[in-house]
Amino acid sequence: MTRVVKTLLWDVDTQLDFMEPGGKLPVPGAASIRPAISRLTNLLPSTCIMSGSVDAHTPRDPEFKMWPEHCVNGTPGQRKIPESTRGTPLFIPSIKLKANQMSEAIASGGQILFEKQHNAVETNPNTRPFLEAVNPDQIVVYGVASDICVDFAVRYLAGAMGYDVTVAYDAIKGIDPNKIKKCISEWRSLGVSLSMSEEIIAVLQGKGVMKPG
Repeated sequence: MTRVVKTLLWDVDTQLDFMEPGGKLPVPGAASIRPAISRLTNLLPSTCIMSGSVDAHTPRDPEFKMWPEHCVNGTPGQRKIPESTRGTPLFIPSIKLKANQMSEAIASGGQILFEKQHNAVETNPNTRPFLEAVNPDQIVVYGVASDICVDFAVRYLAGAMGYDVTVAYDAIKGIDPNKIKKCISEWRSLGVSLSMSEEIIAVLQGKGVMKPG
């Protein structure tokens, strides 16, 4: 019997405040990656598990001392873009779930998103238990911003957790070009691959070969 490879899609913060030019904290050029994000969301096989992170701030959050106010709970800008949303996502708060609650969340089979109040998604205490329970063979990362929250996610998933990680290069956008180059160099030192979304989809559909960038 052929073993099915478990692939986890990790969508980083594709929320309106970051993705829309008129958002509270827009990432330059983020609109250009929406087609690639849509492909990843809609064209991958059912064996792929969809997950990721969302910012979920309260008014006067301590983070706003460093950044303009953004992604406040309940505001329009906190919502995800439609291109990165499949069905009705399940949002996991930064409150430790019981083991049976996590099992039920995974069993639902829907898109599971971890709320965070900091750049690093591992600050949500449910992130690690989820990853250990799912135990994916490979993780595809995409979203914003390349040099901040995507970087934190990649270094956590590939470095701290040791997973096989591929970054969808045409589905990420960052802020500082020099920092982005440094991040990519560090990702590669961790064994992370960079590929285009269409190549990733073709491979996962069994119709192509990955060409790491």
